[in-house]
Formats: sequence, structure tokens, C-alpha cells
Amino acid sequence: MKMQNAILVTLAIPAVMAIAQPGQSPKQSSQPANAAPAAKPSDDSVRDAVFAQERKLWEALAKQDFAAFGGFLSPTFMNVDSDGIGDKARLLEEVKVGKLGKYTLSDWKMTKLNGGGVVVLYKAQEDWIDPKGIITPAI
Repeated sequence: MKMQNAILVTLAIPAVMAIAQPGQSPKQSSQPANAAPAAKPSDDSVRDAVFAQERKLWEALAKQDFAAFGGFLSPTFMNVDSDGIGDKARLLEEVKVGKLGKYTLSDWKMTKLNGGGVVVLYKAQEDWIDPKGIITPAI
């Protein structure tokens, strides 16, 4: 698998807000019906929560916890890397061949969408270790 210098784009739908705020489902509220609406999270807190989730995805991959890794990916996930554009099924198949070595994530950017979602863009550089132990270093 060639995952060198991948530029990853993640579409985070409004459900990310529920992930970023554990302990409260979107349909339940701890506020009385006549209470003032809760303040919306700041852009910084949304950004930090989304970036933290993305880092957890990479940690799951590094630990080869493929169930957790796949759980972070939406059914409509798309990946852009040196092999082209792929979907969730392709990525899950590819990551099971070999192992993630050293990696760095940088150049983080987030853009809010009108519907409450966000687009996350960042650069990932990683070493990939194939089944024979040969390391394909990040360029």
C-alpha cells in the first residue's frame, strides 16, 4: 500500500458534534423545555474536537485496531492518495496488508459548511511497513 504524502479530506457531518460532546445524545436534552437554548460551541472547540477524532483514527490504525479504524469512517468516506481516489471498503482492505510505521500529520485546515458540517484537510506523511518488513518511507 502506498500511503505516502496523502492529502486527506474528511467531511464531518453534524453528527460530529455529538461525538465531540460525549454523554448527551442528539435527541436527549438535560435542559427544561422552557430553558434558553444552549450556546453553540465555538469554532475553536469544534475544530479541536474534529481534529482530535481524526488523530484517534490514526492511533487506531497504528495499533492495527481495524474495527475502531473503520468505525471512524462514514459509509460514504472517500480517500485521495498516490493510488488515486478510493472508498471506505478499498481503504479498509489496503490497510490490512502491512502496518503503519512512523507518521506525522500537519497543515491542518477546517472549513465550515452551511449545513453544519465541516471539511477537514491535512497532510499525512507516513512510513508503511509491508508484510515482508520492507519500509516504504514517507517522501
